[in-house]
Order: sequence, then C-alpha cells, then structure tokens
Amino acid sequence: MKPNPIPPSVEALQETLNRAVQLHSSGQFEEAESIYQKILSKVPEHSIALHLSGVIEHQKGAHSTAIDLIERSISNNPLYFEAHVNLGGVYKAVGRLEDAAHVYTKALAINPRSLEGHFELALTLQKLERLEEAACHYQSALTLKPDYFEAQNNLGNVYKALERFSEAETCYRKVIEFRPDIAEVYNNLGIVLTAQGAEDAALICFEQAVEINPAYSETLCNMGKALYGVEKYDEAIDCYHRAALIDPNSVDVNYNLGVIYSFIGQCDEALVYYKKVLDVEPDHKDVNLSVSMIYLFQAQFELGWDTYKWRNFKNPATHRTFDIPLWTGEDLRGKRLYVYGEQGIGDEVSFSSCLRDLSGLGASAIYLDCDPRLEPLIARSFPELTVRGKPQDNDLNWIERSDELDYAIAIGSLGKFFRNRVEDFPTDEGYLVADSGRVEEWRERLAGLGDGLKVGISWRGGKEAHIAKQASIDLVDWKGLLLTDALFVNLQYGDTSAEIAGLGAEVGTKLHTFEDLDCYRDLDELAALITALDLVITIDNATLHMAGSLGTAVWGLLGTPPDWRWSEVYGERSPYYPSLRLYRQGVRGEWEGVFKQVERSLHEHLTRQEQPHHFGLTGTTERGTET
Repeated sequence: MKPNPIPPSVEALQETLNRAVQLHSSGQFEEAESIYQKILSKVPEHSIALHLSGVIEHQKGAHSTAIDLIERSISNNPLYFEAHVNLGGVYKAVGRLEDAAHVYTKALAINPRSLEGHFELALTLQKLERLEEAACHYQSALTLKPDYFEAQNNLGNVYKALERFSEAETCYRKVIEFRPDIAEVYNNLGIVLTAQGAEDAALICFEQAVEINPAYSETLCNMGKALYGVEKYDEAIDCYHRAALIDPNSVDVNYNLGVIYSFIGQCDEALVYYKKVLDVEPDHKDVNLSVSMIYLFQAQFELGWDTYKWRNFKNPATHRTFDIPLWTGEDLRGKRLYVYGEQGIGDEVSFSSCLRDLSGLGASAIYLDCDPRLEPLIARSFPELTVRGKPQDNDLNWIERSDELDYAIAIGSLGKFFRNRVEDFPTDEGYLVADSGRVEEWRERLAGLGDGLKVGISWRGGKEAHIAKQASIDLVDWKGLLLTDALFVNLQYGDTSAEIAGLGAEVGTKLHTFEDLDCYRDLDELAALITALDLVITIDNATLHMAGSLGTAVWGLLGTPPDWRWSEVYGERSPYYPSLRLYRQGVRGEWEGVFKQVERSLHEHLTRQEQPHHFGLTGTTERGTET
C-alpha cells in the first residue's frame, strides 16, 4: 500500500497561488489555469483555486463549468465573499437573474458594507424590474461612496422607470456635477424634465447632449418629442429629419415623423414614414392602426377597414376573444350571430348604424351586448335583436344555448362589410329611436322655458388628456353664441355649476340645466331630450354621435386635426350622420373664427324662421376664420 502524499507546506502553496494570481491578473490565463490545476491536484477542494479556476472558465465563455467550480468553492467555504460576487456575475451572464440576486444577497450578508455587492445586486434587481429594491441598494452604494456617479445615474434611471421624475432629475443633476461630459445623462435629464412639463429646460439638455455627441439620434428623437409637446411642429420635424440622416431605418424616427405629419394634416407624407416603419416591423401595432385611421380619414374605406383590426392588438387588455368562429362575411341565413360592443359610447353609437344592414342578412338570431347605458335605446331601435347591456367581458351566460352560436364579431368590425363607399351609409335622418312618451314630456318641459328655438350644447369630452385638450372648448368661449335669440339647454355631463357661474348672471341664465337629468348615466333620457330639441351644438364627443344617430339637427365644432370620421373630403357634412353639419377650425386651437361662423348661421336661421330640422342640411359653411 502506497503511503499518502505529503501535503505541500502552507507557505509553498501560498507562494504558488500568488504566482498564479499574478499571471491571471496580467491576462496569462493558460499559465494561471495550469498552476490552479496543479494546486487542485494536490488539494482538490482548495477553495481559492476552485474559485479562480471558475473565474477563468467564465472568462473563456465556459459558464457551466465556471458555475460548477465556484459553487464547489463556496460549498467548501460558505463565507467566501469574492466567490459569491463572481458566481453572481456568471449567473447574470447566462440569464439566471433570480439566482444572481440570491447569491449577491448572500454576499452582502457576509459583507454588508461592500460597495460592489450593493451595486451588482441593484443592477440585477433593476434588470428583474424589482425597481424599489434596486433603488434601496443603489442608495446604499451611494452612502458608501457619494461620488459613485454610475450608481447615481442608474438610480436616476430607476426613478425614471418608476415615474418619480423629480427624484430622477436630482440624480441626473448630481451625475452632471461629477461628469458633465456624458451625453446620455443630459438626454435622460431632458426626458424627465419633459415628463414634468418643463419642455424648455428639457430642450436645453437635449441640445447639450447633441453638442457632446452629434450622432446621438435618440436625443434628437427626444428633442423632437419635446418640441412636438410645445407645438413647435416644424422644428420637431427638423429634429427627426436630422435623426433620420444618422439612422434612416430607425423605427422611432420614422414613426414619430408619421405622427407629426398626420397631426398637422399632411396624411400622404405621414403614410410615407409609416410605411418605412412597416418595412422594418410589419407588425408594428401603433403604425398599422395609424395607417388605418389615415385611410378611413381619406375615405379609402376598404383599405381602412382592412387594417382597423389592429385596434385589437394595440389594446390587448380590452380585446375580447371568444371560442366562437369569427364572422368574415359568410352566409348568415339560419345562423346565430353574436355581436359584442367595444370602445366608448360614441363608437358603439356610430357603429350601430350597421346593425340594420346586418339584420337584413337572414340570421335566425342576433345577440348584441353594449354599454348598459345604451341597452334600452338600442333594444328599442333594433327590436329584431336580442340586446343586453353588460360589461365588456367574456360572459355569455345571458345567451340561451351560447355554445351553439355560429359566429361572433365586434361591432367595430361591421364597417368592413357594410361601409365601403360613401353611398353605403344611411341617407335617412337617424337610426336610433328615443322613447316617444319621454320625448313628448321633454317637449312640454322645453315649451315651459318660453318661445324660441331650443338648442342643446355640450362643450367638453375625451377620455385621454390630449384629446380632451384638442376637442374641448371652455364654456366662457360660448358667451357670444349664448347671447343670441335662442333658448339654450345644458347637455354637458358632470358638475358644470362653476363653469356656468363663470359666465356671469346675464349669460348664465341663458343656459338652462335640468337638475333631474344625469347626462352621463341616463343616456336613454338624454336621447329623449335631444330628440325633443330643435338643434344641438356640440364639440366632437358622444353627444354629437347621439344627436346624429337620432336624426336631430346637430352642428359639430371640430378641433384640428379632426377625428377620422370628419375628413375634409366631406366638406361640411359627414356620411355618418346626414343631420350633421361641421364647423372646422381655420387655425389650430383658435375657436373664435368657428364661433363667428356658428353665430352667423344661427342668426340666418332665426331671421328666416326656417323649420328647425333643416338646420343640419341647409346653408354653406366655410372654414372658420376671423372676419
């Protein structure tokens, strides 16, 4: 039996290890690895040699071997801090981020004041989108080293992602104190300033970033967005074109050029840039939907409806799917069809004009769900349908034998089958029918206000802030119109008392509010009132759609650019509602010229004493300009 080998002396082993570490540090990996292996041949569980051999394997790209070696090292020495940190780095390299976070946490338990440990853990948590935890560890790193600008910058990025923009701004400004030469930091500072509405200050930051790095296309894009936000459209376009010279195939650049050109009404130019995006990303949701909107705006209905399906992919959380075949135009005779509501009140009202066409295709049963507020109105208007007001969910329990439905389709998809030419739209005045008894009661109540034309008005609307800003008109701007010789009725939902009080006593009393009517919740009652009125004057909101669908004369006051339904192709009309007359802004954001046109039209009708329901069909309207 051979005797056990004599273990090397501690001093000799340490000397050998030191020589290997020197070679390793100087990049002589093969030589260092050879010595590590010699050590391990004599002491197989030598923690340091196992760890450093694992580091070399990691540096060579052999990550699996590296993990095995470093894990063995830690198994032999659970308090080996450096091994924990390097194991975390290997885990990150192979995408095992949760494992990396776990091992970094163990490293910090060994050495709570490790700058590297806090930074690496924070970086890993940031990648895992565990942002609040990441912020804590970046803060710990900065406590240990206040001038650690990398940690300060990353903390700013975390705050930006958390939309804690003020704190992000503070971080970026501190980074600039240490390193005023990093374009990325100025770019990020500009982003958070833009988010806080400080576009002018943001533009200074973006300009500084471009001065440091003239080829920084991302900053030029952000500068373009800031300029767009302050309505400097020509300058924004210039920024994007500069960015396009750097990166002509950039999706971000071409998308934003499309957005701006579309917004300022240059739709053909917008299509050029949207198509450049689709050359790179054919399934870009926002671009495909934007292209659809442009085609519909241009009355190219077949092209528009074909891509209108992208609305479902843009908002997958609200897109409803059923285990029922999608109706794509098949013969419906003897079939059972489910039509489901989508989007907002105005959309459901607008698309419901197609229900009459659908009913004529011979289906044995058509089931429709809609906003609960619309149920009585739509059920009355289309008695051949089974209508249920309900949330936009996938519950079909209200339908008898729902498992035997043959087809399903979203109400917004009906246009593809029934509205492909202007001639396809209904020419009669109205397709929704208010409760006749309630209409008569409202006529009596309106008569009680006195003699004269009864005109309903609505001045606010839009769920999204930018749409509301563009479409809505402050009530004080209606003063001149309210002083004309007509009786005005408030159709605006919500608490309007403060706005009406702001008109002053003389004008405020000209606008009557029926306190017992909730214009938001009780849409069937609102429909009856609108039917009883002689005329409705409103911005582009659900009230416009309601009046048009009921056949009441309605004048729509349009901001710039208008919604896709109100293209200038149609002039003062729109095929969607024959009783609708359109008044357009001549200058973006300027309503004075629009009101001059509306007041002139109303005075003409009052003077001629025409029949009320001719209001939507007579006269000519020019683009609203001051005279």
